[in-house]
Amino acid sequence: MIDDSAKAYKEQIQDMTSEMLENHFESNDELVKFYTSLPFYKVLKIIFDFCAPQVKRSTKLTQFQEMMLTFVKLRLNPPHKDLA
Repeated sequence: MIDDSAKAYKEQIQDMTSEMLENHFESNDELVKFYTSLPFYKVLKIIFDFCAPQVKRSTKLTQFQEMMLTFVKLRLNPPHKDLA
């Protein structure tokens, strides 16, 4: 029972990570605003293009996913365990 709920939770997190792909936000300003509080995708893209060259790669996530997780943490403040 615990294994089933842990597996379901892990799948839910994986789905969230796959939703954090850049093309998922390009046409959905509502999601951009919800996750980042930025008004629309173009602003998010400008910030990403400015910051991306400064970020050192150390994970399996894309740079965009890393940035989105940072915005989610700043905006929604979920526990680190949820973001791991």
